[in-house]
Amino acid sequence: MKTIASPTGRIEIAFKLDEEGRPHYSVRRGTQALLTDSPIGLVLDDGLLGKGMRILGERTEQRDETYAIVAGKARQGRDHHRELTISLEDPRGRPLDLIFRAYDEGAAVRYRLPRGGKILEERIEFSFAGDHRCWAMGLPHFASSFEAEFPELKIGQIAPGSLHGLPLVVDINGTYVAIGEANLGTHAGMYIEGRAGNGRSLMTRLSPQLDRATDACVDACPGHLSAWRYLTVADNAVGLVESTLPLSLSEPCALADTSWIRPGKVTWDWWCGPVAPGQPFQAGMNDDTFRHFIDFAADLQLEYCMIDGGWYVDGDVLRSQPELDVPKMVEYGRAKGVGILLWVHQAELRPKIDAAFDLYAKMGVKGVKVDFFDRNDVDSVAWVHEVVRKAAERRLLVNLHGVFSPFGLERTYPNLMTMEGVMGAEYNKWSRRVTPQHNVTLPFTRMVAGPMDYTVGCFDNVTSERFEPRNLAPMVLGTRAHHLAMYILYQSALQMVSDYPDAIRGKPGSEFIRNVPAAWDETRGLLGEVGEFVVVARRKGSTWYLGAMTGSDARTLEVPLDFLAGEAEATTYADGPDAATEPKSLTVDRRPVKPTDTLRLELAPAGGFSAVLKAIK
Repeated sequence: MKTIASPTGRIEIAFKLDEEGRPHYSVRRGTQALLTDSPIGLVLDDGLLGKGMRILGERTEQRDETYAIVAGKARQGRDHHRELTISLEDPRGRPLDLIFRAYDEGAAVRYRLPRGGKILEERIEFSFAGDHRCWAMGLPHFASSFEAEFPELKIGQIAPGSLHGLPLVVDINGTYVAIGEANLGTHAGMYIEGRAGNGRSLMTRLSPQLDRATDACVDACPGHLSAWRYLTVADNAVGLVESTLPLSLSEPCALADTSWIRPGKVTWDWWCGPVAPGQPFQAGMNDDTFRHFIDFAADLQLEYCMIDGGWYVDGDVLRSQPELDVPKMVEYGRAKGVGILLWVHQAELRPKIDAAFDLYAKMGVKGVKVDFFDRNDVDSVAWVHEVVRKAAERRLLVNLHGVFSPFGLERTYPNLMTMEGVMGAEYNKWSRRVTPQHNVTLPFTRMVAGPMDYTVGCFDNVTSERFEPRNLAPMVLGTRAHHLAMYILYQSALQMVSDYPDAIRGKPGSEFIRNVPAAWDETRGLLGEVGEFVVVARRKGSTWYLGAMTGSDARTLEVPLDFLAGEAEATTYADGPDAATEPKSLTVDRRPVKPTDTLRLELAPAGGFSAVLKAIK
């Protein structure tokens, strides 16, 4: 047996070959087994690679370096790990390298194919000691937008042949682990399925090449490296919020200059639909509408205005509607300090990406929102890389929608500001699926993978009895304080301000949106249980921002302020006394606080709380 321990010995990975020469690995946290003996194997077009193996050699390395995070949950990450590479060969002389990394915050494994080959299946398992509870996003098929709930299940309920997206979170007797993937490179994305005949094991399942008549998921060149399959490990559920493991497993920043990358908040015309009550124009894809949105952004000191779907003609991403003069809107926004972002459909962008990005950059557009990838096969992964890389070459920011979960690419190309891959607020336009319980599940599940464009900033807060899905000026479940807290709790370097201007301008809580940052210097998970409640503190400069949400139940929480460096002035945004029946009710208060104080949060059903804790110098 070969072992590698993390820098402080907190995590240990063990490797062995069983009596039939099959590779296995296991992961421990102190005396606690996180993963028991878990097989690793591949099915290539010339047969199974993973039986009758012998060890040719081994190599260990270690690294301890810090790296900048341009726009994320912290200003700096630390890649501190020990690595073990095991070189293997099967009876037919086919080589395979297995690479393990042990971090104090988790573990990771990937493989290298020195000779390449066509990968039909990947048989990497995650075997647990018990049938633990978990939270898993079930998906219907490989052509997916990766938008669904994360219901609580038992591992044994995840069936063989099913598809579950990432991350998948498991509660191992109070220790929480999130299974994910990082540094996809030229590999296919993965799903999780159950293992036949074993109700305590999960397996990777690669996405097939949907547009090609081949059984191979990956046509691996010699020296091909798979993505990392990682476990983020935390002492409790809310500890998952702090992890930067996917970034540490990813390639360093490829950009020499990142000074042009500016996080911010974004007005958005699509959420509300063509709605502009009391205005002397008909809302739609026209200059008057976007002047209105740009004026609103300037008034609220927002950095960007999104021009969403419908701005270009007949699928031509180079030609705007005659009623909408995009260059004129760019100039109008520039004069008011507001940058313009443009939506494009990925399939319509693909044949014209260079011409389109050249045109947008020449016009002065600040970024693009690229939508409807709806898959994570090797072709889609490569296309995502190309979009982000070519955007960076033109200094364009990127927001990816209809796409799989983040995998650390935002470290390599920090112009990738945010990704969807989440069932967010748009679902309120046609369903009741986005519940307060769903909202307080996301910080522990989807958001562990990276930035999440849930599309926050909806101000028509109603009770469950009054809620009805509607396409124009949609409603949302949860109090005003619940939805304001999302600006702190949900990480996204481009945060939407989704409602139409008159729904927000001058309303209680609008000043909070004006001032809350979109990227952070430090993040601390304070309190929380998956699907029940969450409390997170994030720092920008010397100011701390504290956000809390609860699910359907009212809740009282005691939050120590010992993360403060000294005295601060607290501006709080809390559920009003009648918020249970009038969810728009918001109480704003100011008072001095100090590190020895404890904040008492009284959260209404589906409620929330935010605090801006500004240091007193």
